Amino acid sequence: AEAMEVARLANGKAYHKLSAVFMYAQVNGGVDRGSRISDMIACAKSMGTCPYELGPDDGRFKKGQFSNDAYKQATRFRVLDAFRVRTFEEMCSALSLGRPVVSGFACGANFTKGNWGDNEVAPLPDQLVGGHAVLHVGIKIVGGTPLIETVNSWANWNRDGCTWMRREHWDAKYGFPFEAYAIVNMLDDPEDTSDDIPAIRHVSAVVGTDFNPESEGEHREP
Repeated sequence: AEAMEVARLANGKAYHKLSAVFMYAQVNGGVDRGSRISDMIACAKSMGTCPYELGPDDGRFKKGQFSNDAYKQATRFRVLDAFRVRTFEEMCSALSLGRPVVSGFACGANFTKGNWGDNEVAPLPDQLVGGHAVLHVGIKIVGGTPLIETVNSWANWNRDGCTWMRREHWDAKYGFPFEAYAIVNMLDDPEDTSDDIPAIRHVSAVVGTDFNPESEGEHREP
């Protein structure tokens, strides 16, 4: 849901806090338990998700327990266009063009601690605890190495829930296939009136300008 919020901002649409619980309910019964990113994207395109106030993350909502208004409002917040990101180079290219990306990776026990602080790169996995999906909102190049600005959904984690990741986090040796999707655009809802834009998680505020898609990798939008 946060990827959809960022995609709206990146396309000049008003900010609305959206419900992740609504999407979990449609895909796996209301529990965050390892959903495939492709299933979430399909749900976001076909059903959308409702505003947070109609589906707050407070443990009350399972599939079928949302109001009719929640389902109606969800259609206002649908993904219009998204594409599969197949390589790390394509992820860098998509981010350099202002597209938020959601990816899955092998999560280590050290990643769950989130205690390495501001402007530090997340550690590579030590003891694997499973797969995890995160949102990427920007890129910077440090010493020729692309670093990916990453937003995690966990509360009280690292610096405001953010960190940097690098290519090795998606290394095939960890046993997780590379799966990522970039969101291009969201439904343009004429009822949007909110001006309450959060201070972080805004693509235009963090996307680097020194990344060259032509030299670093191909960007494809099927």
